[in-house]
Amino acid sequence: MRDPPPHLLLLGATGFVGAHLLRRLEHVVPRITAVRRGSPPPKARCRWVDAPPDPARFDRLLRGLAPDAVVNAAALASVKACRADPTAARRVNTELPSVLARTAARIGARLIHLSTDQVFDGRDPPYAENRPPSPLSVYGRTKAAGERRVLESGADAVIVRLNLVYGRSLGARPSSSDVLLARARAGRTVDLFTDERRSPVAVTDVARAVEELLGGGFRGILHLGGPES
Repeated sequence: MRDPPPHLLLLGATGFVGAHLLRRLEHVVPRITAVRRGSPPPKARCRWVDAPPDPARFDRLLRGLAPDAVVNAAALASVKACRADPTAARRVNTELPSVLARTAARIGARLIHLSTDQVFDGRDPPYAENRPPSPLSVYGRTKAAGERRVLESGADAVIVRLNLVYGRSLGARPSSSDVLLARARAGRTVDLFTDERRSPVAVTDVARAVEELLGGGFRGILHLGGPES
């Protein structure tokens, strides 16, 4: 395994997964620049910058900062929100990773791009990394398109498809796990899916895997799930 990158740019650092990434990586990466969009940043030993309003402007941001590595944990991840605003979904889930990948390729930065198991339709599982995507939702389609742009860029990139991620939130907004736990403790009925089979993965394991990938030489697609289905 190689040494961690001297300078890391982290997108989505105020989100559920991104905040856990920041907590772990700030202890191993000498310099981190974290991107936020509106949300108050958690306490961390890093430099905070505001996200440009247009994905295309991330090209200038990356070229100006010249990071050695980029981790993209930013996404419009709500299936309902993506369905309601497909344009916003394409902007965040497709156009942003496209710009990041092309610019990373130009400046020689390593890119870790977080994606989702929702690029598949649920038919004929399990899924190997070489299975062609077959998304059913706007969310899945925009994430699959973002993956394709990353792969086509020629960047030193890893696409990590995450399964259902669970864990405690580090920010002001509760995670889905926090909400479920609060409802259960209050004696309220918890509504969950009955037509899906997932392999939930702990958010702390996601952070550990990203740390390993930053210091490794693997390129391509990886599936990351928990030990139980």
